[in-house]
Amino acid sequence: MKKIILIFLLNITSQLYHSQEIIDKVVAIVGENPILYSEIQGQKLQLLQQGMELDAEMDCYLMDEFMIQQLLIHQAEIDSIEVTEDMVKVELNQRIQYFSAQVGGTEALEEFYGKSIEEIKEEFFEQIEDKMKAQKMQQEITGSVVASPKEVQSFFNNIPIDSIPFIN
Repeated sequence: MKKIILIFLLNITSQLYHSQEIIDKVVAIVGENPILYSEIQGQKLQLLQQGMELDAEMDCYLMDEFMIQQLLIHQAEIDSIEVTEDMVKVELNQRIQYFSAQVGGTEALEEFYGKSIEEIKEEFFEQIEDKMKAQKMQQEITGSVVASPKEVQSFFNNIPIDSIPFIN
């Protein structure tokens, strides 16, 4: 009798384990920062809400963008590039004002997100901070790059024609 109960319990446990739905998963890791599937899908949803048409390659494009941003953030941490809390708050307030104007006021924005302005600010603080760090690192990398039009033309003229992708 004990064996039957034990087998029954093991069977139920294994069925429960296999029937669990995957809610989220890590699609890449840059440095120590994971990139989650839900982040890519969330960005896709935002683009859809803005009225953009998405093609089949949008997931790859967004994945590239997330990886580049995470690489820049990781390098910024290595190089000790900081963004102050005040800078983030100023940027966040500007974005809140912009989006409030787009949807018809702060009440409409709160209704759209289903949260108060303070909760919206808390939700987006880290995201804005990361974007600002990435931008600052990108400026650090590209700030000293100088290329004349002649150098650019020379570079592209040296690319073999069969290496250039066909775009219609």
